[in-house]
Amino acid sequence: MTTYIDEEQFLSEYEDSMDIIEMMLPKFEVGVKESVVKLEGLLQGTDYHALSEELHSLKGMVGNFYCPKLYDLALGMETTAKAGTADGITDSLKEFSELYPKVIAEVGTLLQRYAS
Repeated sequence: MTTYIDEEQFLSEYEDSMDIIEMMLPKFEVGVKESVVKLEGLLQGTDYHALSEELHSLKGMVGNFYCPKLYDLALGMETTAKAGTADGITDSLKEFSELYPKVIAEVGTLLQRYAS
């Protein structure tokens, strides 16, 4: 049983193609790290359009791994930025940054369990 990932949805999508996940996981990890750094920079300014676009991309990345908590955090931050504010985004981004390594570890566990 997984804590962060919706294992049923994840397996429904990827059970027969864990090789794709093995290829995606390192790219996901790098992509998320790069996105977080970019978001931290964007939070220093007031370009909420660029902020919402980066958050939209981040939301898409995490959506591939069926992690409702990460997805909801990204969606909430994106919605806030689209409203023309950054209120609470710094705290949400911190929570996101603390959670995503746990999700990566959980995906690794699923790979070990279900890879052929």
